[in-house]
Amino acid sequence: MPVLSLGSKGPAVAELQTLLTAAGFAVKVDSLFGPLTEAGVRSYQGEFGLRQDGIAGPKTLASLRGEMADTDPAIVV
Repeated sequence: MPVLSLGSKGPAVAELQTLLTAAGFAVKVDSLFGPLTEAGVRSYQGEFGLRQDGIAGPKTLASLRGEMADTDPAIVV
């Protein structure tokens, strides 16, 4: 799973931007992780109890996708 941050670009960033917009955090879907996307990520992270670092890592991306971020097999849900 990619880690997306300021300066990242490409299809993974476009997906992130689309997911943020769908979650109610309007950002421009342009495949470029700029300051507005970073602000959207921070807002999303704050709203959903994630570390507000503005970086879309595995936990943030999994949360946006509605997936579990922790794949530890010892954890049973």
